[in-house]
Amino acid sequence: MGIDPSAFKAPFLPAQHCYARADEFRAEFWPSGDYPVDVLAIAEFGLGLDIRIVDNLKSQQDVDALLGLDFKTIAVDRDQYMDSRFHSRMRYSVAHELGHYVLHRKVAEMFPKEEKALREFYSQIPEQEYSFLEYHAYEFAGALLVPGSELSHRLELCMKQYGVQDLSNELSRVKVTSSLASYFAVSTDVIEKRLIREKLIQS
Repeated sequence: MGIDPSAFKAPFLPAQHCYARADEFRAEFWPSGDYPVDVLAIAEFGLGLDIRIVDNLKSQQDVDALLGLDFKTIAVDRDQYMDSRFHSRMRYSVAHELGHYVLHRKVAEMFPKEEKALREFYSQIPEQEYSFLEYHAYEFAGALLVPGSELSHRLELCMKQYGVQDLSNELSRVKVTSSLASYFAVSTDVIEKRLIREKLIQS
């Protein structure tokens, strides 16, 4: 008998655990330490995942990227993938799926293997438990692309470059976060969240 989805409990993974796993993963699969981290290269060449370019993934399933049920593929939306305007968003979405790959493989072994049954299973998981799984992957993705140590270092350099003493001034904050977003190839929203998570700025 399979697991009762209504009784499913997500594993307890504090944010710091997700950050540590992201650091370990990046050290193993992106040892050059260069930025931005090429998550698509890691997925395809480091993990051997099959990257599938899928039409209408975003419009039909409301996701930019999706880890396969067999943990052997990552599907990405064709329009998002081909449009440079969505480059940062696509990278973050793939990093998020890698978070599920790293953090939830053991959990997923308990889930149904057939797609229809799995989708029904997910629809019956308590919303809070499902949100925990998503939270883990989001925290992992942020730390994978924007690790705390490098963020702190680059923040200091940016503030010196722009002659900024603190980030309370909105214009100064925009300059610095935009520069950091460009360096890490993520959105300014991701930078803001990572700065807050690492206690480098106040929310």
